[in-house]
Amino acid sequence: MESCRCIPRERSRIKGPTPPRGNSVYERTDRIGRELAERVLKSAIDSPPVRISTVGGVDIALPLPPPQIKLSPNHRLPIWVGRALLDDTTSIQILRLGPVLLLGVPCDLGAEIGLDLKQYARSKGYEAIVVGFANDYIGYVIPDKYYSWPTYEAFMSFNGPYMADYISLVLEQMIDRTNPEQETSAR
Repeated sequence: MESCRCIPRERSRIKGPTPPRGNSVYERTDRIGRELAERVLKSAIDSPPVRISTVGGVDIALPLPPPQIKLSPNHRLPIWVGRALLDDTTSIQILRLGPVLLLGVPCDLGAEIGLDLKQYARSKGYEAIVVGFANDYIGYVIPDKYYSWPTYEAFMSFNGPYMADYISLVLEQMIDRTNPEQETSAR
C-alpha cells in the first residue's frame, strides 16, 4: 500500500524510480527489467556467499472471519453472499533461510503492518521479508483505523476491521515457533 490514498504520506528524501525512455510501454518495461537484472547480478557477484545451515518452514491453514463485502462505508452485502463468493480459509507460510524469514501472506498487506512484523521478527533474531499474494488472495489487509474510510483499499478489505490484528498475531506466533539459537550454534 505504498501509494495508498487512505494513508497520508510523509515527505521523503528518497527519490523514486525514474522510468527509462522508450517508444512504447513494452520498451520502457524491458529496459527497467534489464537494468534491475544487471544490478541484481552485479550485487550477487560483488557479495560474498552466505552459508545457510538452517532451512525450515511452517505452513498453516487459517480460518477467516465472515466476509464483509462493502457497497459503501456503511453498507455491506449480507454475509451469506460473501460466503458464496469468498473462501472461508486461506494459508500462511513462513520459510526460514538461516536468519531470514520469508513471511508468505495471501493478501495485499498494509505497509504499517509489514513494518511491525519485521520489527517483531528482528526482536526474535531474524530479518523478515513480507511476500504478498502467496498461494491465495483474500484482498487487502489494512490497519483497523483505515477500515471505515471510503477508499479502494478499505472496500477491498473483505474480512473486516480486525483482520490486521488477526494476521499479525498468527504470524507472530509462527515466528515464535522458530528457533534462532539453532542458526548461531551451527556456525
